[in-house]
Amino acid sequence: MDTIKVIDSWVLSAGKKPVTVIKLAKDAPNTDWHNIAVENDLLEMVYMSGGNLDTWAVSGSYDLVGKEVSFI
Repeated sequence: MDTIKVIDSWVLSAGKKPVTVIKLAKDAPNTDWHNIAVENDLLEMVYMSGGNLDTWAVSGSYDLVGKEVSFI
């Protein structure tokens, strides 16, 4: 499983449940995956930006800068 480094992340908390936006060093693979994992922990994906595959949002509050994520 290939990994991609997170180069930036920030937390948005406008409601009851915070969301972490992550910016990747490169686009995620354009294949049939359904989850994002960081160090074997599955994260709940809540949003991907328009046509870009390098910006995502996951449910929860995390500091993911420098972490490696995988798409499974």
